[in-house]
Amino acid sequence: MPDRVAEPLPGHVVRLLTRRDDASIPPAELPAPPRLRGGARAVVAVIGAIFTAAGLSGVATLWIFPGPGLWFSLLFTLFLLVLVVAGWAAFVATGHVARAERRAADQWRTARPRIVAQPGFVEERHVALGDDGAVLGFTVRVAVLGRDPVLARWTSPRGASPLLQPQVPGEGARADVWLDPAADAAHPLVVDLADPTLASPG
Repeated sequence: MPDRVAEPLPGHVVRLLTRRDDASIPPAELPAPPRLRGGARAVVAVIGAIFTAAGLSGVATLWIFPGPGLWFSLLFTLFLLVLVVAGWAAFVATGHVARAERRAADQWRTARPRIVAQPGFVEERHVALGDDGAVLGFTVRVAVLGRDPVLARWTSPRGASPLLQPQVPGEGARADVWLDPAADAAHPLVVDLADPTLASPG
């Protein structure tokens, strides 16, 4: 099995089933990973602006007042600039992802009357673990009858109980892929997988 699988498109998500009756209908809303919402993002932006101003002030101080030497000033300046640029790049990137996920959620609600389940099975999986061994998320590649394989991700919902490795479906596990059969490959979809430690739904 490869160590990694490719990155799923926004809106291509896994619904991990823990009850038999969950499998009979597609979810009313597209399952979404926890993201910072508008107010929280504004707070993060303000904090980032404060740290940016402090960092730039530190850089200015290095060059205005005598320091340990030119190389120290250059290295410290480069270090601070890399931190600032990387932090803002990550902030902007998460905003783009969140907007793409909101668009996918809107598409899902619009297309839900046309959504059907197609059978498949897990070809590959990649599991991300926390320091304590709990599952933070996993990505699967699913073979679907009559279609190209699809990639989807499960991310631990905010406040949910930790998921253990035996609860992650393995290669060969049955999957039901909820999708709009008339839509293109970028359209949102939901891959239903059963927790293998419980009775299989359906």
